[in-house]
Amino acid sequence: MKYTFWNTHNNKDINIYLEKLLEEYQPNFLALAEYKADGKQLETLLQTNGLEYKFLQKIGSRLDIFYKGSSQQIRHCPESKYYTIKIIPYGKEKQIIVVVHLPSKMYADESDNEELLREMLFYVNDIRNKEKIKNVVIVGDFNMNPYENPMVDATALQAISSREIVLRKKERNYREKRREFFYNPMWNFLGDEKKPIGSYYYASPQNKAMYWNTFDQFIVSKELVEAVDLKKIKFIDCIGTMQLGNERGEPKVSDHFPLYFEIGERK
Repeated sequence: MKYTFWNTHNNKDINIYLEKLLEEYQPNFLALAEYKADGKQLETLLQTNGLEYKFLQKIGSRLDIFYKGSSQQIRHCPESKYYTIKIIPYGKEKQIIVVVHLPSKMYADESDNEELLREMLFYVNDIRNKEKIKNVVIVGDFNMNPYENPMVDATALQAISSREIVLRKKERNYREKRREFFYNPMWNFLGDEKKPIGSYYYASPQNKAMYWNTFDQFIVSKELVEAVDLKKIKFIDCIGTMQLGNERGEPKVSDHFPLYFEIGERK
C-alpha cells in the first residue's frame, strides 16, 4: 500500500498541488492536516481525470482523508481534535491506521503530547483486542522529532530505530507491565544523507536550534516491520516540475514537505 501525509498549512490554493501529487504517486491513503481547500471539489476533479478518490467525512477531527477506493471499505473509530482512527483493508487482512496532528510546542509541552498519545493508544489497543487486528500504522505531524521523550518513552509510543530489536524483543517489561515496541523508520532521516534533510525547517531563536526537523513521521507495529520498504520513504520536495521548496531547499508551498511511504504485504 502507498501512503501520503501532508500538513498543508492552511494554503487555500493547495488543491493544484494535491491533484498533481495524487496523479504522480497515486497513494491508496492520503491524510492532510490544516487543510482549508475544498475537498469535494478536488474529489470531483480527480474523478473527472479517472482517479477514484473519496473525500471522507469527518466529525470532530481536524484531519482530512482521501481514500483510493470505496468509502464503504473504511470503518470509522474514535477520533478527537488531535487524531483520527480508521480500519482499512490491507491485502487479505485489515489495518488500523491512525492519523495524528499533535499540538505545537508553542501551545503544549511534552507531558501534554504524551498524555494524548496514551489516550490514543488506549483506543488502538482496545480495537486490536476486540477486532483481532494486528497491523497498526500511526502517521502524521507529531510536532516532535523521533528522539523526543513521548516518541520513545515506554509509557507512550516506545517507537525505536532498530528493526532488529523490535522483531527480536517485541516488547519489554517496565514497571511490571508489558509494553509493546513500535518501529520508527524516520530515524533514518536525521542527518545529511537523505535530501531533503527533514520535513519542517525552523531557525529557532532559543538555545536549542535544530533547524531541520522530522516532525512528519510514521511508525508501525511489530507485525509490519518487515513490510516497510525503506527505499520507498521520502519527503517530497517537487511534483513533476512543481517545486515545493525555495532556493535554499526549505518548504515554501506549505511549511512542511509531504511524507510518502509504502508498506508491502505482511510476510
